[in-house]
Amino acid sequence: MHGLTNGQVANQGFLRSALVLAGCVLTVALLLLPIALRQTGTGSLLGLAAAGGICLFTACLAELISCTLAKSGAHLPAVMLSMGLRMLPPLVVCLLLAVSGADGMQHLPFVGYLMAFYLVTLSAETWFAVKRAGGKFSNGDRK
Repeated sequence: MHGLTNGQVANQGFLRSALVLAGCVLTVALLLLPIALRQTGTGSLLGLAAAGGICLFTACLAELISCTLAKSGAHLPAVMLSMGLRMLPPLVVCLLLAVSGADGMQHLPFVGYLMAFYLVTLSAETWFAVKRAGGKFSNGDRK
């Protein structure tokens, strides 16, 4: 684990984390763009943008909470709270789609978009959490 954080400043700030998250979501959106252009309904370009927006918003909010709690040294509650917050909106959207009574195959591309964006933001936020918990804080960041 030490090799992952060796020589890196653990707390780069929320703004940098949010920019990295936005870059990750944009990259995945560009990779999924050819699929979205051929779909209709919730799997279309609008559905891709909605799924990306949902996951980016929740990831940024979770990262903000995680950064705030981690500065006080509460790394485990920070990770657990951010994980729950990051998971809840995509799951609620999937639940709403399931109870809407529509055919499940109709929303399959949209659910796939949500999964792709969720996994990418989860990976990025896990990387940020490992760096924060590594104990290498810049001057003045740890109280």
